[in-house]
Amino acid sequence: MYSKKQYVCVLMSAIAVFLSLCPTVLAKEAEPKTTAQRFIGTWKFVTSEFRSSDGEVAYPLGEKAVGILMCDSGGRFAAQLMQLNRPKFASGDMRGGKLQETKTAADGYVAYFGTYEVDEKKGTIVVHVEAALFPNWVGQDQIRFFEFSDDLLTLKTTPMLLGGHETTGVLVWKRLS
Repeated sequence: MYSKKQYVCVLMSAIAVFLSLCPTVLAKEAEPKTTAQRFIGTWKFVTSEFRSSDGEVAYPLGEKAVGILMCDSGGRFAAQLMQLNRPKFASGDMRGGKLQETKTAADGYVAYFGTYEVDEKKGTIVVHVEAALFPNWVGQDQIRFFEFSDDLLTLKTTPMLLGGHETTGVLVWKRLS
């Protein structure tokens, strides 16, 4: 028969062992089972680099752009990227920007959303665009090649026209906890 003190010590030891195992057990249960499940969550923009076919490197939103990407379990996708420190309109009216102010604001922002599908064999995520700041993307598919590394997601675009040059972008995202 254990004394009350011994019983408490045994119980505390058992609880300590259980708690030390919990993070491992929970982490294993939380690990995604499929590649598509690895996309689910919110991602913060880290960096990007766009290369033209002649090898020239560009940063269309600047080297310190900000952004967020969200993929949910229902197959919904949303991405927004913005040039840091875009100039404000002289007017406080959202629709009152002068032509150059409006152009600069639009040139410094990329946004689109829709549904997505992951093709593990091809290594692609296809976004069926429902709405976008760039109207030509609406109703179109945007294809990105993907690669995961720890909590980073790298997306590579297919060649696209950017400033009159055929360009391929590589964008890196970090999973938010």
